[in-house]
Amino acid sequence: MSALIFNHITAPVGRAGGANMSLPLIGIEIFILAKILTLPILAAISFGGLFMPFLYMAVRAYVTTLARIDFLDDRIQMLLAIYKREISYDSIESVEIVRWRLSPLLRIRIKSKGFGHGVLCSIPGRETASGSLEEVGALLTAEFRAKGIQTTSR
Repeated sequence: MSALIFNHITAPVGRAGGANMSLPLIGIEIFILAKILTLPILAAISFGGLFMPFLYMAVRAYVTTLARIDFLDDRIQMLLAIYKREISYDSIESVEIVRWRLSPLLRIRIKSKGFGHGVLCSIPGRETASGSLEEVGALLTAEFRAKGIQTTSR
């Protein structure tokens, strides 16, 4: 068993670390959305259509933040911002690890075999408890490849 820890906090709301700024942002967006609904119908549709993608991105950024990943003998155990997920190695088709250039973010996409959509998670910040994002990407790639999973890293 090996583990990569990105955030030592165990409380569900605190595990997201820097992404906790998403909670106030979500609150502000809901308040603005309520104000948009008081506008005339055409203005509400146009402002709401522009505003909803921002709300979606904020919630997605918060929920997919990875705090810890444990590589067990038969499965991986991921502790995300607000929930915990376990995936057996048999159900993983491939893993893609992408370092975003314009933002300090490491995106991990785990594709599952069969009909499942897989898992998307991210590690925000330039430095984590396990090192820089480049080091973390290399560690994750090595761990997944050691378990026999096809892994691509960009």
